[in-house]
Amino acid sequence: MKIFIVLFCLWHMGAALVQAFSLVRFPAPVMAKIGSYTTYVQPYMSLISSHQDWNLFAPDPLLRITEMSFEKLTATGSWVMVRRLDGDHLSFFRRAPELKIMGNMLDRSQDHMKEAYIQDLCRTEELPNGTPIGLRRRYADIPGFMEALSLEVWRQWKPVWTEWFDYFTSCKQTS
Repeated sequence: MKIFIVLFCLWHMGAALVQAFSLVRFPAPVMAKIGSYTTYVQPYMSLISSHQDWNLFAPDPLLRITEMSFEKLTATGSWVMVRRLDGDHLSFFRRAPELKIMGNMLDRSQDHMKEAYIQDLCRTEELPNGTPIGLRRRYADIPGFMEALSLEVWRQWKPVWTEWFDYFTSCKQTS
């Protein structure tokens, strides 16, 4: 059993190095050799969600706070939140998969994913057929500075939120 663990660790480290080196510009013969290995490790790296093209140990820092909420339209014409997607409103065990889905839904070309997510939400929340649902997006940019700011500056900083409805649909009955 120990040999399998060692082999897996070697495979994982090798795959991570091949992916990291594929982002660096080496001379053409070296890039060709790395490229030949990339085809083998890419499916594995995608499977474990390690395809963000980060530097090996230093990802780019977060510069935008993004939140999503799914809201239903009531009979009085007001919008009421059904579910919120952000780091504070998700359980520890659901946070990573839900935020990954949210990140994918930020792309405008992913309307089919938004529709599927909302229909699943309608089912799990037992919302009636025909209930209008809107996806509200909200974001705030974090200031990027070339030098570190004092703790006092960050204590006084407040986000400026921008929000809008990004997608509308209604619950559809499924059997």
